[in-house]
Amino acid sequence: MTQMTLRHFIFCNPSFANYCLRQRQVAVPIHISEDMTDRVSKNAVSFTLALASILFCLFSLGLGWSLGIDPLVRFSTDQNAMVPATALCLALVGFATMPLVSHTSGWLLQRLALVLAIGFLGSLVLLRLFGLDLPLEDLVIFESNPNDGVSDATILGLLLLSIAPAIRLNLLPLHADWRLHVPLFGAIGSCAVTVGIFVDALTLDQIPPFTNMSHYTAALLMCLFFAQLLMSDPTAADLEADIDRDDAKFGKG
Repeated sequence: MTQMTLRHFIFCNPSFANYCLRQRQVAVPIHISEDMTDRVSKNAVSFTLALASILFCLFSLGLGWSLGIDPLVRFSTDQNAMVPATALCLALVGFATMPLVSHTSGWLLQRLALVLAIGFLGSLVLLRLFGLDLPLEDLVIFESNPNDGVSDATILGLLLLSIAPAIRLNLLPLHADWRLHVPLFGAIGSCAVTVGIFVDALTLDQIPPFTNMSHYTAALLMCLFFAQLLMSDPTAADLEADIDRDDAKFGKG
């Protein structure tokens, strides 16, 4: 196992990192600190949150909308549904949020997913600005209730959710500190909205930006913002930069 591969493996496998810390020796020379173990553990939780969010969105699309299983679409029969467009965008941005081992093929797929999500959200914004009526919110192939839709707050939340992975994937030239600031703001806001919608969904639905927002959407946005927060440790950028340098070194070799 090369040093580059080992670094990647340790970065995404906290149990192995803990083992190395106990043994204080590995097959190749590499320094493993307690700080690295903490970061790896956070990445494992972040990966789990993102994966759970993606799976729920896929179940909502594949079983909820396709087979008419209503509990996968809306929290209760008299509440707003998470429409197909929202489920698709959450799944795409969730995938872009996941900490992956591969910094080549994995990042390429994550960039593609993020570009698709942002492009789709941009299309929804343009449709609303120009007052066009196209079934994009239903992904054309599904048919939702006329009272269901993508709220303005959902679009804003998804765009904010796209910023941190866009910076990490080198699609957005902003300082790495924004990988902490934006998810922190999003986590606080989505927590407040999630509590509000579960306490009094009817009142929140009467506030224009939140009209049509579903319980599932608010909860999934909150989960993904927290997943990004766990990856936003400023010192983690040093490890990622180290891995990138190893990629370049071994790639040239």
